[in-house]
Amino acid sequence: MKNAWWAVLLMGLTLPFLSGCLSSSDDNSSTVILTAEDNGRTITLPKDGLLEVILKGNPTTGYFWQTVSINPAVLQYQQVEFNPDSAEIGAGGTYVFTYRAAAAGTTPLQLNNASSTNGANAAQTFQVTVTVTSA
Repeated sequence: MKNAWWAVLLMGLTLPFLSGCLSSSDDNSSTVILTAEDNGRTITLPKDGLLEVILKGNPTTGYFWQTVSINPAVLQYQQVEFNPDSAEIGAGGTYVFTYRAAAAGTTPLQLNNASSTNGANAAQTFQVTVTVTSA
Protein backbone atom coordinates (compact mmCIF):
# COMPACT_ATOMS: atom_id res chain seq x y z
CA MET A 1 0.00 0.00 0.00
CA LYS A 2 2.84 2.36 0.88
CA ASN A 3 4.55 1.72 -2.49
CA ALA A 4 1.31 2.42 -4.38
CA TRP A 5 1.01 5.80 -2.64
CA TRP A 6 4.57 6.73 -3.67
CA ALA A 7 3.86 5.65 -7.25
CA VAL A 8 0.77 7.86 -7.41
CA LEU A 9 2.70 10.79 -5.92
CA LEU A 10 5.58 10.32 -8.34
CA MET A 11 3.17 10.11 -11.29
CA GLY A 12 1.45 13.31 -10.20
CA LEU A 13 4.75 15.15 -9.96
CA THR A 14 6.23 13.96 -13.25
CA LEU A 15 3.22 14.15 -15.59
CA PRO A 16 3.22 17.96 -15.84
CA PHE A 17 6.88 17.90 -16.87
CA LEU A 18 6.41 15.08 -19.37
CA SER A 19 3.42 16.76 -20.99
CA GLY A 20 5.70 19.63 -22.03
CA CYS A 21 8.03 17.15 -23.70
CA LEU A 22 5.18 15.50 -25.55
CA SER A 23 3.74 18.68 -27.02
CA SER A 24 3.21 18.98 -30.75
CA SER A 25 5.79 20.38 -33.13
CA ASP A 26 4.00 23.75 -32.95
CA ASP A 27 6.93 25.31 -31.08
CA ASN A 28 7.88 28.95 -30.63
CA SER A 29 11.17 28.72 -32.54
CA SER A 30 9.77 31.00 -35.25
CA THR A 31 8.63 33.67 -32.77
CA VAL A 32 10.76 36.80 -32.52
CA ILE A 33 10.27 38.99 -29.45
CA LEU A 34 11.27 42.66 -29.58
CA THR A 35 11.35 45.34 -26.89
CA ALA A 36 12.08 49.07 -26.86
CA GLU A 37 15.81 48.28 -26.97
CA ASP A 38 15.31 46.84 -30.48
CA ASN A 39 14.08 50.16 -31.90
CA GLY A 40 15.67 50.76 -35.31
CA ARG A 41 16.66 47.14 -35.96
CA THR A 42 16.09 45.08 -39.09
CA ILE A 43 14.81 41.57 -38.41
CA THR A 44 14.06 38.50 -40.51
CA LEU A 45 11.11 36.17 -40.02
CA PRO A 46 10.15 33.00 -41.86
CA LYS A 47 6.73 32.94 -43.52
CA ASP A 48 4.07 32.13 -40.90
CA GLY A 49 6.49 33.13 -38.12
CA LEU A 50 5.27 35.35 -35.31
CA LEU A 51 6.56 38.70 -34.14
CA GLU A 52 5.81 40.01 -30.66
CA VAL A 53 6.58 43.62 -29.78
CA ILE A 54 6.55 44.34 -26.05
CA LEU A 55 6.45 48.00 -25.01
CA LYS A 56 5.90 49.75 -21.67
CA GLY A 57 2.95 52.09 -21.43
CA ASN A 58 0.11 53.43 -19.35
CA PRO A 59 -3.28 53.85 -21.03
CA THR A 60 -4.64 55.83 -18.08
CA THR A 61 -2.47 58.75 -19.21
CA GLY A 62 -4.48 59.00 -22.42
CA TYR A 63 -1.56 57.71 -24.49
CA PHE A 64 -1.82 54.38 -26.30
CA TRP A 65 0.60 52.34 -28.40
CA GLN A 66 -0.83 51.77 -31.86
CA THR A 67 0.42 50.43 -35.18
CA VAL A 68 0.74 53.31 -37.65
CA SER A 69 2.86 51.87 -40.47
CA ILE A 70 2.80 48.31 -41.81
CA ASN A 71 2.35 46.46 -45.10
CA PRO A 72 -0.41 43.95 -44.20
CA ALA A 73 0.36 41.86 -47.28
CA VAL A 74 3.74 41.03 -45.69
CA LEU A 75 3.08 41.31 -41.94
CA GLN A 76 -0.43 40.92 -40.54
CA TYR A 77 -1.57 42.39 -37.23
CA GLN A 78 -3.05 39.67 -35.02
CA GLN A 79 -3.78 41.21 -31.62
CA VAL A 80 -2.69 43.51 -28.82
CA GLU A 81 -2.87 42.81 -25.11
CA PHE A 82 -2.25 45.15 -22.20
CA ASN A 83 -0.83 43.52 -19.08
CA PRO A 84 -0.87 45.85 -16.05
CA ASP A 85 2.07 45.77 -13.65
CA SER A 86 -0.34 45.67 -10.69
CA ALA A 87 -4.04 45.71 -9.82
CA GLU A 88 -3.84 49.32 -8.66
CA ILE A 89 -5.92 51.91 -10.49
CA GLY A 90 -3.74 53.84 -12.94
CA ALA A 91 -0.99 51.22 -13.01
CA GLY A 92 1.26 51.11 -16.02
CA GLY A 93 2.21 47.88 -17.71
CA THR A 94 3.18 46.36 -21.01
CA TYR A 95 1.55 46.22 -24.40
CA VAL A 96 2.16 43.01 -26.34
CA PHE A 97 1.51 43.36 -30.08
CA THR A 98 1.45 40.15 -32.13
CA TYR A 99 1.96 40.01 -35.90
CA ARG A 100 2.15 37.06 -38.33
CA ALA A 101 4.52 36.91 -41.28
CA ALA A 102 2.06 36.48 -44.17
CA ALA A 103 4.20 36.58 -47.32
CA ALA A 104 7.77 37.09 -48.47
CA GLY A 105 8.78 40.73 -48.64
CA THR A 106 9.92 43.68 -46.57
CA THR A 107 7.84 46.12 -44.55
CA PRO A 108 8.43 48.89 -42.07
CA LEU A 109 6.66 48.40 -38.77
CA GLN A 110 6.06 51.56 -36.80
CA LEU A 111 4.17 51.94 -33.54
CA ASN A 112 3.45 55.29 -31.91
CA ASN A 113 2.58 56.04 -28.32
CA ALA A 114 0.19 58.93 -28.88
CA SER A 115 -2.98 60.35 -27.41
CA SER A 116 -6.22 59.41 -29.05
CA THR A 117 -7.05 63.11 -29.52
CA ASN A 118 -3.74 64.09 -31.11
CA GLY A 119 -2.25 61.03 -32.81
CA ALA A 120 0.04 63.18 -34.93
CA ASN A 121 2.21 64.11 -31.94
CA ALA A 122 3.62 60.84 -30.68
CA ALA A 123 5.29 60.85 -27.28
CA GLN A 124 7.32 57.79 -28.31
CA THR A 125 7.94 55.91 -31.55
CA PHE A 126 9.09 52.35 -32.13
CA GLN A 127 10.19 51.35 -35.62
CA VAL A 128 11.79 48.26 -37.16
CA THR A 129 12.15 46.86 -40.64
CA VAL A 130 10.83 43.33 -41.06
CA THR A 131 11.91 41.02 -43.87
CA VAL A 132 9.84 37.87 -44.33
CA THR A 133 11.50 34.97 -46.12
CA SER A 134 9.62 32.30 -48.04
CA ALA A 135 11.12 29.46 -45.97
